[in-house]
Amino acid sequence: MAFIVEVMESACPYPPRAEYTSGRGYYRVCQGSTSIPGNIPVGAKTVKIQGGTIPTLQANVFSQLDQLTGLYLDYNEISSIELGSFTGLVALEQLYLYQNELSNIQSGVFSGLYSLRELRLDNNKLSSIQPGAFGGLVALEKLYLFRNELTRIESGVFSELTSLAYITFRENSISHIESGAFTGLRALEEIYLNDNGLTNIQPGLFSELPRLRVLFLHQNALATLSWTVFTSQGSTEHPGRLNISLSDNPLICNTSVCWMRQAGSHGGDIHYKIQIVRIILVLHGLMSSSTAQVSHTKSNRQTLKREGYFQ
Repeated sequence: MAFIVEVMESACPYPPRAEYTSGRGYYRVCQGSTSIPGNIPVGAKTVKIQGGTIPTLQANVFSQLDQLTGLYLDYNEISSIELGSFTGLVALEQLYLYQNELSNIQSGVFSGLYSLRELRLDNNKLSSIQPGAFGGLVALEKLYLFRNELTRIESGVFSELTSLAYITFRENSISHIESGAFTGLRALEEIYLNDNGLTNIQPGLFSELPRLRVLFLHQNALATLSWTVFTSQGSTEHPGRLNISLSDNPLICNTSVCWMRQAGSHGGDIHYKIQIVRIILVLHGLMSSSTAQVSHTKSNRQTLKREGYFQ
């Protein structure tokens, strides 16, 4: 029998107790959480511990739950995670740690989570991520880092995430991205860097991302965006089919952005947020209105809706 475990902060209608219903396979621990309960069934598939006060995740606290596929630890005021906290979770696919008090992710903290596909670290206080923090997450496809306090993205931090397709950094304070920050992420399709403080992007930063199709850079401080950010040194090729959001940047009309006009005239997609009636480059005269149509395709609408830009 697969169990679903929930530990809720809200008071129980009766004294704390355990409930089990054989027909639903449902197990619930009802208590105000100040620590991870020790009576979670070994066969649990999903564990939800939300709304408690658990300052530290201790080592080996989940070590017997080798069948667990979903672990939801949001809204618990977690400020530190000991090495070995996730030891034994060999089947885990989803780990939610959003809305906590984490300020740092140390190297090796997620070691052994070889099946993990989705990791949510958004809405914390992360100001730094150590190299090797995501080591071993070879199956990870989605990583959420938005609404933290990151100021830079360092080289090599994500190099082992070879299956990563989606990453979001929106609403941080990122002003610098080191060269090689995205090296090795050949499965990456979507990057969200909007609502930060970027003033410049290093040449070649996105050059090793053959599957990249969505890049959100709006609400930054970019005066220019050279095509060299998408190409390797010495290459003269322009990026392929991309959805790029650049609105609300102080773009300067000069030769460094004229590649967008050429890309548009050859059928490339340089798209902007759906609310904008006319692309900002059209206003600067860099692209004709015929090559600068705002995309209303189903895929773009779904992408923008997921990111919260329209209901």
